[in-house]
Amino acid sequence: MLKYNHNEGAFAPVYIVYLPFQTAVCKIQTANRNLQSAAADMNVKG
Repeated sequence: MLKYNHNEGAFAPVYIVYLPFQTAVCKIQTANRNLQSAAADMNVKG
């Protein structure tokens, strides 16, 4: 269990959890776009 230091501010734990999550979501969205682009290229080329 992490000790919570009130002097660090209430948002510190939120950022620690949220920022990696946001980064992961961004990477997933980028990967999805890349897959869609690849699929579209294959469809165009037949």
